[in-house]
Amino acid sequence: MAGFCPSGRLGSSARNSGPYTGSRSRKIPTALMTAQPTIAKAFGNAAVRERFFELGAEPQAMSPDEFARFLRDTHAKLGKVIAAANIKVD
Repeated sequence: MAGFCPSGRLGSSARNSGPYTGSRSRKIPTALMTAQPTIAKAFGNAAVRERFFELGAEPQAMSPDEFARFLRDTHAKLGKVIAAANIKVD
């Protein structure tokens, strides 16, 4: 499943901060740690997985630490693509 910006912030101020981007100043919220096993179980349900696929997402049950690593890696990879293509926000 593709990542998202849980803070709802966009732009350079949100780029390198937040609980899911590897900032060492924040910890994974307790609510996420509590919900993660339930979310992982739901992703094991065929009907739930099928609905995600219908919506164009690929569900992946990840621990909060794995999700943070996924977002860091994706951010680094796409950052290089954006810089190389000289993409700017209007």
